[in-house]
Amino acid sequence: MNLKDILLELKDVDKVVQKLALRISHAQLMEAKLELEQAKKTNMKWVLLSDNNYPVLLKQSDDPPLILYYKGDITLLNDRINRTLSIVGTRKMTAYGSQLIQNCLEELASVKPVIVSGLAYGVDYLAQNRAVDLNLKTVQVCAHGIDMIYPKKHKALFKKIETHGLVLSEYPPGTTPLKHHFLKRNRIIAAVSWATLVVESALKGGSLTTAKYAFEFNRPLFCFPGRITDVYSQGCNLLIRRQMAIGILSAQDLANELQWPLENTISHSKTKLSPIEQQILELAQKDLKISIQSLIQKTNYRKDELTLALVRLENQGSLKRTRGLWYEKI
Repeated sequence: MNLKDILLELKDVDKVVQKLALRISHAQLMEAKLELEQAKKTNMKWVLLSDNNYPVLLKQSDDPPLILYYKGDITLLNDRINRTLSIVGTRKMTAYGSQLIQNCLEELASVKPVIVSGLAYGVDYLAQNRAVDLNLKTVQVCAHGIDMIYPKKHKALFKKIETHGLVLSEYPPGTTPLKHHFLKRNRIIAAVSWATLVVESALKGGSLTTAKYAFEFNRPLFCFPGRITDVYSQGCNLLIRRQMAIGILSAQDLANELQWPLENTISHSKTKLSPIEQQILELAQKDLKISIQSLIQKTNYRKDELTLALVRLENQGSLKRTRGLWYEKI
């Protein structure tokens, strides 16, 4: 059959559908039927690519799954379409990354974003756990059938997300978490999200795969920069240097880029100062002016922890930077 004949046949949609249907074997039909029966037994639901409630942003991607299995509220991904934010990063998160996530989510809470991630160790887990603590909706995308929990250590959080958010997967019940599933899963994390934030990443890792997909889907991609000598900041720094991602220093930067109207969080943040921030303000009140070097000598905190706390206090309006790297209390 030549190209002209093929094009003529394609004009008759019903004929094409009929031919495709005939190619599906009885064994394949039985396999599909068993998968759906198994899903029903585990109180699992599913949505087809052709359904109206299929996630719109995912449908726009290059490789949307024909079927998604889920537990929870599938409408989250459409009702708050421009508030879906995926947060990803290394499994070996540092104290710097932990503080960044907690500060960012606390400051973003007023716009009620839907947080998307993969429930892996490190950044993923903390982002989703903190989101749940702040009563934010969260979506977990699995690299396995959602009739199982992986990692098992995260069972309690998995159940909370299943009840109050959304757990979904393109894999049918009984599918185990194989290595290549995780890389494939990352395209869905990026695709269902309006924007993606990478908190910490080495030069290799799953979070860079998610970032690559977000960039290819032309979705806003953000990174927190870090010191060039820190292994788990090198991936973020590289994305920024290659102009794939926008470097941000605070949640306010991200909100400005996405045009999210953050509430004034200064008074709210002051009542929820962390121990390191309280100690810095006490020293600033006493010494009138402080620097990172003086804080290293007078506290038990590391330089990276102090730097992050100073940035947050400056953004809150509690401190202002003077000449050089000195700060004073406002």
